[in-house]
Amino acid sequence: MDKENLVNQWLADMSAGQWQLEDGECHLSNSQGEHYSTIQLNSLRLLIMFPLHPAAHPQDTDINSNLLLLNNHPDIIGFASFSLAADDRTVVLSTTLPCEAISLDTLTNFWQRSTDARDALFFAITGKEEL
Repeated sequence: MDKENLVNQWLADMSAGQWQLEDGECHLSNSQGEHYSTIQLNSLRLLIMFPLHPAAHPQDTDINSNLLLLNNHPDIIGFASFSLAADDRTVVLSTTLPCEAISLDTLTNFWQRSTDARDALFFAITGKEEL
């Protein structure tokens, strides 16, 4: 089975058939209808990106400084990294999985590790348990 079919099978299993890649991407929303994550598959890797929208940022915190501090501590971040989106305000947490590592088992584990990292790292920025 090719990688796109494996990813689509995994997405379908997670969503009762609702999620699929379209042109190599799948955009997921949370229960409030807000963008939760984007999943992209290209020829080299599977990328999961979690945005932290500007409205969720603490008003008195310099996000760039917090990002630099967290990115300099691989013991905290692990396999993830922070960046700013094109608007220079939206924080994005990215995790990647090489295509050669894609299987149904690794996808499930990768998603769990990615969402756990998202929750922990965004808590470090916002001080909020859930976003």
